[in-house]
Amino acid sequence: MEKNMKILIAGTFDLFHKGHEAFITSALQNVTENSEFHVIIAKDINVQKIKSKKPEDSENIRQKNIINFLKILTKNTVNKCKNIKTFVHIGDETDFLKIPKQINPDIICFGYDQQIPNKLKFQFTNCEFKTMKSYFPEKYKTSKMLKNYIPGNPIPPIKPFIFSAETS
Repeated sequence: MEKNMKILIAGTFDLFHKGHEAFITSALQNVTENSEFHVIIAKDINVQKIKSKKPEDSENIRQKNIINFLKILTKNTVNKCKNIKTFVHIGDETDFLKIPKQINPDIICFGYDQQIPNKLKFQFTNCEFKTMKSYFPEKYKTSKMLKNYIPGNPIPPIKPFIFSAETS
């Protein structure tokens, strides 16, 4: 019998787009039946500190976007995603390890452009760290998308990501 895994991902997830969908979908490939899948959304104040600018979408909007996408995936998927528990947390303002410590993940997945913090490696010595592949980063990267973004204009609606031949 397979172990019930706890998988964790984290990020800003601003202006939710296909790159985020691909990251989440790739990380979900690590689940087994009855696993837990945790997403930590960066707090607005921490995004401001790290990136020297506020996110376009508030932490609550970003959290709702992830929740909605996970509902679509788990509802419309015929594979092992149907029997997993999903959790979407907003990160802690002062201790970025607080929520991961509570979760105690088996696997932490990182985006192709994320660095694995040394504190995480030392805290979770029995945890597997994986870096997911990019999905057309020249097109689906929030910082690049923001160059053409006009505040107030709608962004394309969320559609479920489906791996295809063009996935890189």
